[in-house]
Amino acid sequence: MDEFLSDIYVSLFYQWILHYSYETCRLDRADLEWIRLENKLVQGIITFNPQRIIELTVLDKQSQENIFYIHFQMKNLAHAKELFEQLLACMQQFKEERAIKVLLCCSGGLTTSFFAMQMQKAAKLQKVKMEIRAVGYADLYYQGEDQQVILLAPQLSYMHAKVQKLLKNQLVLKIPPSIYATYDAISMVNMIQQVGLPKAKTTLKKTQQLKSQLDIRVHCYVLGLSICKSGGQVFMVYRLYGSKQSVRYSGMIIKQDLTYQDIEDVLDTILAQFSEVAIIGISVPALTYHGKLISGIIEGMDGFDLGRALQLRYRQKIRITNDVNNAALGYYASHQRYSSVAFLFQPIFGHAGCGIVIDGKLHQGYYHFAGEVKHLPLTFSEDPVALSKTPEGTRELLGKLVATIVCTLAPEAIALYSDLVWQIQDIEDELKRYLPDGYHPHLEQVDILEEYILLGIYMDCLQVLGE
Repeated sequence: MDEFLSDIYVSLFYQWILHYSYETCRLDRADLEWIRLENKLVQGIITFNPQRIIELTVLDKQSQENIFYIHFQMKNLAHAKELFEQLLACMQQFKEERAIKVLLCCSGGLTTSFFAMQMQKAAKLQKVKMEIRAVGYADLYYQGEDQQVILLAPQLSYMHAKVQKLLKNQLVLKIPPSIYATYDAISMVNMIQQVGLPKAKTTLKKTQQLKSQLDIRVHCYVLGLSICKSGGQVFMVYRLYGSKQSVRYSGMIIKQDLTYQDIEDVLDTILAQFSEVAIIGISVPALTYHGKLISGIIEGMDGFDLGRALQLRYRQKIRITNDVNNAALGYYASHQRYSSVAFLFQPIFGHAGCGIVIDGKLHQGYYHFAGEVKHLPLTFSEDPVALSKTPEGTRELLGKLVATIVCTLAPEAIALYSDLVWQIQDIEDELKRYLPDGYHPHLEQVDILEEYILLGIYMDCLQVLGE
């Protein structure tokens, strides 16, 4: 009976979309299996698959990347309409040609503020869509992540290579001294137009699958789901592991925010196709304790017992774990030569987190509080969050955090994930200020956080099944 009603809901949903009153886009084409909406900049694609599985996608025409994607199995017509409205809201944000985002930077931001105003006037005069702002160096990296073009004042031109390496998705230009000295805003606007702008980053970086170097003795289907936030969007990366670490199914959900229902939608869709899944592991950017989210960056879910809610719904075993702990497990599994490791994650404009593996086992401690290094009573030159906004501040932060980890746990290797580490030698030099020679662990800078997390989820789930 439920399947019969769901089939009717799919038909009603299809007809409802066809006859919807569209304001910011138009109905382009429709087939029995898909409907396509379109405006000047994006396409909205609704795909109807077997087993009442529906996909909602918003595709950026310029970059050819998804900026919104979710799939669900039709069970509730009202919920399906709600998700469709979210698709339209995403398309609404891209109904007009987007302005080029430009960020000017000097030491303090004062001298570039006037130039930014002049450039904004020049761009308007030439009918060029630009959003131009000015900041001091202390805010460059935090605010620069959301920009397309970074302009460095002449006094910061010597840092061009460093800034370009750290802000790899932006175009970094040096303002010519002759233009800056005369406030020749028109020439600067023309210069930006003449260079090729980088494509806006709308998805997580694609990487190759990491595999465990450890002996795998349990062979079954493991579904891993990693939740993370980046660039104002929420990503849910999922991977279904088969025997011998093979990947049977994978994908990524992209939304502006996250709800519990979104997690159910993803799981329902995958389990409808792969009922043999034995265990589900979900990694979250939060402090967790036996499936309960104690605190984190997922809005509205603090204190929510995610594990219990999912266990009541699904027959598979459920594991809710912390993302950095999983990264530590993944790093350990892919580096067989170490028995004890730590994984230290330092975000821009945020607190660090640490995952710890000792003698091959994840160390979580009392109430799973191990690794919450933001609570360490260390003395810094200024507030740790403020320090995390610059490479220089990040060097101080990581130097002291790594030294503390070495003095208390002495792991053989420490993996560092931070977008503001210019080179690992900087952290090694900082460490020499606190530790004597001969006691430094192997330090490695990594840039594939999601792969370590997914491998860590897999290894954690296999351990649970093997117990």
